[in-house]
Amino acid sequence: MSESVQEQIARLLAEGLELFGEDKIEQAAIRWREVLSLDPSHREAQDYLESAGLGVPSDPTAATAAVQTLCAQALEQAAAGELDEALPVLRSATETVPEDLELQAAFELVRGHLYARYRERARHGAGRPRVRVAAERLLRFNLPPDAGFVLSMVDGHTRVDELVTVSGMDPFDVLHLLGRLEAAGIVEIDT
Repeated sequence: MSESVQEQIARLLAEGLELFGEDKIEQAAIRWREVLSLDPSHREAQDYLESAGLGVPSDPTAATAAVQTLCAQALEQAAAGELDEALPVLRSATETVPEDLELQAAFELVRGHLYARYRERARHGAGRPRVRVAAERLLRFNLPPDAGFVLSMVDGHTRVDELVTVSGMDPFDVLHLLGRLEAAGIVEIDT
């Protein structure tokens, strides 16, 4: 079942606030401008943009122009090997402008390269992740629900391929989350 316009607006506003809290102002602005493309008079989205010092776009193509600028930056990052940094920007852009096939292709290309990198780090699925921090310290990390779910299955004995299978999630997403957990020092994968 697809989202109603009101549900889509609520989701985009919340995503924008989360990104803004992470100091990802331009990505937050994309979400809020998308709200305005769905409802040009949406006062809350206008207020968020004005509070962020970005102003309300005078025409609907302004959101697309912002997306194009961010995509150019993301592609430069990807070309420089900064795939982890480029991925969220490209994901956000493909959600904002889903009809842009070149953008979709760039996102899938970056995703494919990262997938290969994550598989290699996880010993091609044979690695066994284990939690490195005490349970009481985990609460300090403010993990998103999907990361908490993957982390709940990490026991030091289960192989990465088995985690992917039992999670029911997209294999890329599981490997990406494990990579982020590893980078944060929460998990280590035996090698």
